[in-house]
Amino acid sequence: MIASSYARTVRDLVATAFGCVGLDPDEHVVVDPEFVRPAEPAARLGDPAQARAVLGWVAGTRFEDMVAAMVEADLRDLGAGAAR
Repeated sequence: MIASSYARTVRDLVATAFGCVGLDPDEHVVVDPEFVRPAEPAARLGDPAQARAVLGWVAGTRFEDMVAAMVEADLRDLGAGAAR
């Protein structure tokens, strides 16, 4: 696994994705408390040091840019499906 050393939550992902299309997730997403996991006692962060040392890998894509690209791809796919 390759990590960037930044922790993100599902809430972060949802807020970012909805923000890409100008929507407020609180108006569209319902959180079922039954499926909410308790908070981790310690943050889980991946350490990219070994990937950097062995592969020369450095994270080059920001979280927000990655989510925006995913949303754009989904919108393209939805548009293509509507044209069929």
